[in-house]
Amino acid sequence: MKITLVQPRPGKYNATYVHEPLNLGYLASYLKERGFDEVGIIVSAFWEDDKEIVKRCRESDVVGFTATSPMMAHALSLAKDIKGKDPEIITVFGGPHPTIEPDGTLQNPAVDYVVRGEGEQTFLELIESIDACRSTLKIKGLSFKDRHGCIIHNPRRPLISDLDVLPFPDRDLLGQARFLDIGYEKYGDRGAWVLSSRGCPFRCTYCASNKVWTRTWRARSPENIIVEIRSLKLHYNVDRINFADDTFTISKKRVVDFCKKMMIEKLDVVWACNARVDTVDAELFALMKRAGCTEVWMGVESGSTKILKEIKKEITPKQIIEAFKGAKAAGLKRRGYFMIGSRSESLETIKQTEALVDAIEPDRLAFSIMTPYPGCEEFELWKKYSGNHKIEWSEIDLLETEAVMMETRFLSKDELRAEHRRLKEKYASIWRV
Repeated sequence: MKITLVQPRPGKYNATYVHEPLNLGYLASYLKERGFDEVGIIVSAFWEDDKEIVKRCRESDVVGFTATSPMMAHALSLAKDIKGKDPEIITVFGGPHPTIEPDGTLQNPAVDYVVRGEGEQTFLELIESIDACRSTLKIKGLSFKDRHGCIIHNPRRPLISDLDVLPFPDRDLLGQARFLDIGYEKYGDRGAWVLSSRGCPFRCTYCASNKVWTRTWRARSPENIIVEIRSLKLHYNVDRINFADDTFTISKKRVVDFCKKMMIEKLDVVWACNARVDTVDAELFALMKRAGCTEVWMGVESGSTKILKEIKKEITPKQIIEAFKGAKAAGLKRRGYFMIGSRSESLETIKQTEALVDAIEPDRLAFSIMTPYPGCEEFELWKKYSGNHKIEWSEIDLLETEAVMMETRFLSKDELRAEHRRLKEKYASIWRV
């Protein structure tokens, strides 16, 4: 059986650089480990002509798509064209948007199955069932249409408890060498992305991570992570690791253990990660620095206590200041993520955020715009108050000024656009997404 896995383009605002699709790499290696060797991965950003993508997919028995909300339009367009060429090809959708909106996804005639949530086991069982012409009714985590067109949602699949049992992503198939070349040209290093944990226990209203992973946080062991890093250095000459975890620093003990092992290994690889300001301290930052960490990325969002409470960030401006101070003292570069456009955003709260930016002096930053993606708490509120339940997600990008979706209690969409342009101009010298 021949299987092709596709990462679609992200929509109207095409990124100049996309990260390697680790999720597809994991699916591919999981399938190959269990005997399905004819697996390929297509990164659509590397292909200029959709016709060539469709042509390659026509040689497959099953085509799987991973999709965030902005990727859905391209994914559905490709699926339609593939089905138009050969209706017998089976299409499977997974990733954040199909997981959160399985009914809406399956209502499209070009979609046969939706894999909800963590995909390795569900997708494998689906492939095995298709290969053996067996029923899919008992495959947990799967949604599909029966022969009458009725949508069936099988029970949710339990999460994989031990992530160390998973094979590493198939880097050759996902085009790691090309990603490294692009990264080197853009950033001057050979940086690869690694996912060391899954899930996030926090409750931020603008995030839908819990709809895919639940709020259960699961982590790979430091030993397992280091084996993957060693492999990346050996096979791809990687000199930097970017951790793709929602929050790398949830467990201080794991970070400490990882750092100690990195210092023993002496791999000559630097690394960077996402950190929450309430999970770190000066002592931890100093240890991370000694273990090769060069940069931390911290979600600040706002300098307004009122806004931080409203979006359930569960941090304070004081914690933000202390974290940025501690990271600087350790010699780490600090990237801050900020956001405007929350429901109670006003010119005054934006000024408070600017004052915080000026106080913590991040080395790099970016301001996003509050975007209520499906699955997050803000999405339900947006539907309730906007009366608009349909949106063309390929037109939306949370970092693009023109893509403002909603006004606040105090600011119109045009005022938010003006503020975003002003902030972009003010912080142009350190702006980096």
